[in-house]
Amino acid sequence: MTLSSEADPRDQPAVERAPAAGLVEPGLTRARYGLLILVPLLAAAVSGNLLVGQFFGQRWIEVLQACYRAPRGPDPMAVAGIRAACVADVERLRVLCAVGCGVVALAVGLALVRWLPARMYRRLGRLRPAGERWQTMARDAVRSLGGQATPRVVFGSRCREAFTVQVGGEVRIVLPHGVLRLPEDEAVALVRHECAHIVAGDLRRVWLTAGVWWATPVILVLPLLVDAARALLPESGFHASTLRSGIDAEYLIRSALVLALVWLVARGVLRSREHQADLVSAHGGHGTALGALLARAPAAPAGRLRRFLALHPPADRRLAVVAGRDPGQARGVEGFAFGALAGIVLLVTAFFINPVVPPGTDPTLATAAISLIPGLLLGFAWGTAVWRSAAADDRRPWHHRVVGALGLPAGALVGLSLAPTGNGAPWHEDGVLQWATTSIVLVGTAALCAGVAALRGRGEEPTPGWIGVLIAVLFVGAITPVQGVVVLVGTGGWELVVPYLTLVPLWVALAGQAVAAGAAWWWSRGRGLRLLALSVAVAAVTAALRLLLAEPLTLANADAQLRTDALVAAGAGAGCFALLALTRGRVGPGLGLAASWTTTVLVAATLMLKFEHSWDVAYYYLVPALSALAVALLVLATLVVLFGHVGHRRDDRVPAVH
Repeated sequence: MTLSSEADPRDQPAVERAPAAGLVEPGLTRARYGLLILVPLLAAAVSGNLLVGQFFGQRWIEVLQACYRAPRGPDPMAVAGIRAACVADVERLRVLCAVGCGVVALAVGLALVRWLPARMYRRLGRLRPAGERWQTMARDAVRSLGGQATPRVVFGSRCREAFTVQVGGEVRIVLPHGVLRLPEDEAVALVRHECAHIVAGDLRRVWLTAGVWWATPVILVLPLLVDAARALLPESGFHASTLRSGIDAEYLIRSALVLALVWLVARGVLRSREHQADLVSAHGGHGTALGALLARAPAAPAGRLRRFLALHPPADRRLAVVAGRDPGQARGVEGFAFGALAGIVLLVTAFFINPVVPPGTDPTLATAAISLIPGLLLGFAWGTAVWRSAAADDRRPWHHRVVGALGLPAGALVGLSLAPTGNGAPWHEDGVLQWATTSIVLVGTAALCAGVAALRGRGEEPTPGWIGVLIAVLFVGAITPVQGVVVLVGTGGWELVVPYLTLVPLWVALAGQAVAAGAAWWWSRGRGLRLLALSVAVAAVTAALRLLLAEPLTLANADAQLRTDALVAAGAGAGCFALLALTRGRVGPGLGLAASWTTTVLVAATLMLKFEHSWDVAYYYLVPALSALAVALLVLATLVVLFGHVGHRRDDRVPAVH
């Protein structure tokens, strides 16, 4: 809590109200810290991969050459499996050593979790325990906010602003002597703010983020130190110019930019942490006192650079958030930051997982494993914010919402380019494909989340925990096909992509979209009959036309007709989605999701009746049709975000159904 001990009161309007504490999303906060901690650890693992190449590179190259000289067959997938089995042992060694460097960085970060706060605590000068009044105030504040910890309140002679720290297993609130001049209600508001940090449970996560950030650069420079040592050895064949090679320069630039990006996101998380503590502490009638306290805070630092580097948000912004004038809408800059981190995690995870996947493993499982971590973290870290913003009736102009939506994929593209593995830049072989598909699925998934959230409304209420899980599953399911497409194109070419999207079940994507569609139906109860009538009408027309125009069913064309019928069913659902998304405003994607699934199922169920044993082919109708629909919805939702304002109705909001 920024409160100078020398600050004087200033006449500013008091805050009359404060939003509910339920606006704080624990899953969102944990996911953001998870991204901040994971990205430096993965960068350290990439550094470990370089070290493996420096010490064991010759053996690795010899094994690769021997494996690639093996006889080739006509099936590219079979050849890829044989090569993967051949290099499995050396690849496992490489990955194990690389992960070991990440573990070392984590261990150092954990050690710094105890040392860094203790060091800060010792620099506060002479410390003395606060009186019983302050101890009781802190204990009561923690209990009223739902916590169980018992903090110890102390005064620091060199303390300039109140803060909370955990030292020696004990949580301590350190206050400046200036708080003794505060009115009683403002003193309570100050202590409640610090206790809100305690209840949030993120004291150790903050310091772990800082510890990992400081430990990672030490490991990142190790490959350069090894090169420097070899350059000094005459028999090594290296020269001093090796350190100025393009590879080393690129590695240095990537490493520095990744660390800068992590710091930038950490700054945003720390600022968001202050807003969350303000909202929690203001709940229960303490908003006016907190507003008066914030009015005493020092003015924002002069100069753009100092304001940019500040880890605390300015007092006027905090006042706006507490007063409800700033609803905390999902901003493009936040989406950019977390998208960049997720892009790095995605590529580095694929870099280490792909080589160690056992030959013969279902490729769907491999791609799902690669997408699991970035999808979960991104779903909680950003998807929850999108949901909350849409549920709170985001009334920003269309172009502002587009900028907010495009921040996420733009950040992901930057993250793909900055990934320490160096294989996500657009000029790389698979870079353009990865860029395009990642952009589409991220924007489309966020649009679907926003559409369903707009149907639900209730932005002033806490978001149920199951919604966070649903959003995370949606993001994992959306990223999984991207990895499959990239792997298939690199292995066997584009001719494998269409069969993959129509024949391989996208189970994770189907699970997420099915639950989201069911939720959209539930929250659109006031329009359910009209929505159902539209689905039935479109399904009836589509199925009738298909049965009328299709050739007679024979054994020879049964397989072709089945595939075509599945695509027709998916197309009917996609048409329903496009119609509703373009004409029903903010709630259109949510209504379209519900109607599209219903329409696709109805068309597929009708067309499969042409077979004598209909239930025997139900799986081959419904699963491919819904898988194709899932991919089509992501593409259409992206187009709606970019161009949907053209067809928006004047009434683009549905009242929340309670």
